[in-house]
Amino acid sequence: MSQEAERRRIIEVVDHYASAVRGRDAAAVAALFAENFEHVVHGLGASALSPWSTRHETDAAGIRRAYESFFAQVRVFRVDYVMRIVDAEARAVALTVSISGTGRDGAVFAMKNALHLWLDTDGLIVRFLNWYGAAAD
Repeated sequence: MSQEAERRRIIEVVDHYASAVRGRDAAAVAALFAENFEHVVHGLGASALSPWSTRHETDAAGIRRAYESFFAQVRVFRVDYVMRIVDAEARAVALTVSISGTGRDGAVFAMKNALHLWLDTDGLIVRFLNWYGAAAD
């Protein structure tokens, strides 16, 4: 595959991920991952009651549970995936993610994330690293 075709495929995976998250579709998110993968979220604490907690998943069921939990805890949200830096040769992408909205508890939030994805030769995610932080005013 040419570098340009690989670049387009990487961007397509990001777009599918964004669509699945915006659509609150945990199964569609899980379907983007390879059979063997690592999903790491460097969060803000370890509370299972927080949508921003640290997580580590290595199977599809874990991904579904993590996203179902997130969607249950976040009532309304807007998410934008920007500043895509694509490394077609390494089948990798780095993004800045902005997410804002209201949690189930009524708390308003504004977060910024650094998201890094690595794909296998089939275009499935083999490594997912997301680093959460509060957005600067």
